[in-house]
Amino acid sequence: MAATTDVLAYRITYRLTDPVVTLGTPPDGHRAPRRTAWQRLARHVRRHVGATRLVRISGIGMIAAGAFVMDPADGFPLRTPDGVPASLTWQSYAHVAAGSVTFTALIAACFVMGHHFGRGGERRYAIGSRIAGTALLLGNGWAMSGGKAGTPTLAIGVITAMTWISVIADRYRRNV
Repeated sequence: MAATTDVLAYRITYRLTDPVVTLGTPPDGHRAPRRTAWQRLARHVRRHVGATRLVRISGIGMIAAGAFVMDPADGFPLRTPDGVPASLTWQSYAHVAAGSVTFTALIAACFVMGHHFGRGGERRYAIGSRIAGTALLLGNGWAMSGGKAGTPTLAIGVITAMTWISVIADRYRRNV
């Protein structure tokens, strides 16, 4: 929370209104206090922006996957015959593409957080992040390879990764 407050104070102090570039352009060398503050805050922002963007991409992909529904197959929904349909509609292909982007971004976010926490000496969070990413990677790989019980396996991986992302988000919300 302190870093967020520092960034907000910096933006207000130096009248930065650009909604995309968090800290604006680097100040020239004649303004030493501002340049020092900019460098310190830029290091902090860079450390956190990778996982944040990946989680955002995952969320957008999840919305897109929900907008494009898969064709009925393998007993889902109820009373659908077992087996894969002879052909898929474009909506099914869009669903699979959006899901691939979603899960790839979520897996990457978990490993980026694992790296971040590992470098920061927070071993418990580093291991948890890597376990969550690995669970989703294995679940997705098993489901996409046509493995038996692929859907539940994928669901377990997704729930593990999303629960872990929620734990991390709550940690930062509480500023622990």
